[in-house]
Amino acid sequence: MSQQAYVVATYSVAVAGDPEEAAAVLAGEQSAGTFTQVAGDTPELQRTFGARVESVRPTGRTRVAARAYDRAEAPELVPEYDVRIAYPAGNVSGSASHLMTVVAGNLFELRTLAGVRLEDVDLPEVTARAIQQPMPHGVRGSREAMGRSEGPLLGTIVKPSIGLDNEQVADLTGVLAGAGLDLVKDDELNADLPHAPLLDRVDRVQQVLERLGHPGTQYAYNITGTLDQMKRAAEHIEARGGTTAMVVVPWVGLEAFAELRRHTSLVLQAHRAGWGALDRSADVGISFRVYATVLRLLGADQVHVGGLRSKFWEHTQSICASVEALSREDSVVAAALPVLSSAQTVLTAAESYETLRTQDLLVLAGGGIHGHPGGPEAGVRSLRLAWDAAVSGTSLAEVAKDHPELAAAVEHFAERG
Repeated sequence: MSQQAYVVATYSVAVAGDPEEAAAVLAGEQSAGTFTQVAGDTPELQRTFGARVESVRPTGRTRVAARAYDRAEAPELVPEYDVRIAYPAGNVSGSASHLMTVVAGNLFELRTLAGVRLEDVDLPEVTARAIQQPMPHGVRGSREAMGRSEGPLLGTIVKPSIGLDNEQVADLTGVLAGAGLDLVKDDELNADLPHAPLLDRVDRVQQVLERLGHPGTQYAYNITGTLDQMKRAAEHIEARGGTTAMVVVPWVGLEAFAELRRHTSLVLQAHRAGWGALDRSADVGISFRVYATVLRLLGADQVHVGGLRSKFWEHTQSICASVEALSREDSVVAAALPVLSSAQTVLTAAESYETLRTQDLLVLAGGGIHGHPGGPEAGVRSLRLAWDAAVSGTSLAEVAKDHPELAAAVEHFAERG
């Protein structure tokens, strides 16, 4: 066998015909093959640049065929197979966008396949190092910025998501910082808006934090915009003593994020709003685990991964896979900090910790803090109590007996399902 390194991608493929043939078509389309013999194609070229099918295994499941599947009499439900394809590392340039083109390019459009999802990607060190951007913070740096060396990190999203002016946001941040919250962040909808200009928000929030004597609380400013806008915003945050910025990566793009990473030493939090368009379908798409792997290489210090029992569709297995992809320590890049969010409350703490088995988490509770009947300060205290109980293995009911704010939160959020 050749000693050449390979990028190995795992797909779930639905096909009513010969699965080996379908896998070969996929491998050819994404490497040195085409639909007919062409001049210049040689066995040597195929040995060097052709992708190879490593395995094809039936899963025992079936799929609904995607649109325009090229089989006039295809069954309504099509058999599914796990397919592993190895791409020569020399086929991939030193960019994340080209990596994704190789492992997730025109294959979704192939009429040969009734359905296909990219489920995972395993990168050789040579490819990972070619793509890697510096990660100045990761888990350890995030903890240092927030001044909390152990235990889950707790944060919130400014609520209402949009509509508050910058003075209101700054005042709210002061309340939350006073209650000991680790991080406050802009909602992805609240960026540089006419009623709340971003740079003015930075000035006002940092002034409040300065007045409080720079508590551990950090603010993650949503700087999503053009590359030039993001760079200018990052420079302003650093100049004002801020530490953290948030970017909605699916819409700014991988290479824009990589360039921002090269430009700033801020803690960068990667938001994934819109990712469901690629991941939600069981028939065609890309697992977020793959994107999490790439974001870690691109220097994302903190990455949103969803949350257990959230308001969104994602299943627990998917969230666990993303957390695992971010939490690896290897010779190329350090671990990134997984960010849990969406309908997180005191009632989700124990299950989240029991499932994920790590304290290296940033847990964001929006309504779970702001919706507390005693106000956001009581919301912060109750969430901290709930996570302390989860980590120590103490029942929530037991702790709530001695802490009225936790008892109130349990009752309040239990009523809301």
